[in-house]
Amino acid sequence: MSDKHPMSTTMTERQRIMLETNALRDKAEALLKGLVDAKSVTEREMARLNRSDPMRLVTGKTSIDDGISSIKRMIETLNRSLAQARRDLDDEDIALLDELDAEIVLTHAGVHDDSRPVA
Repeated sequence: MSDKHPMSTTMTERQRIMLETNALRDKAEALLKGLVDAKSVTEREMARLNRSDPMRLVTGKTSIDDGISSIKRMIETLNRSLAQARRDLDDEDIALLDELDAEIVLTHAGVHDDSRPVA
């Protein structure tokens, strides 16, 4: 077994918040993709049925457009917050966060090093 498991390393409150913020941003990006896909499907179906979106007729945009805009703004805000917080970290903290983030990505993808327990 590996002597050093990233998840067993003590994290500072700032590191924990950054990891959680990064995870939230990743979820927001997945939601954005889902909304964009839903908009595409909806527009195709509306065209196939020869129907128009009443909201778009009144406001010039759909409800999904509003959701997409809102999620994009949230992602931009999270990215700015992460960039600012990262500038305040030292090299050791950045390396630990990168290692933890990579571990989380691999765990969610179902890939892991057998010498380390998967959280």
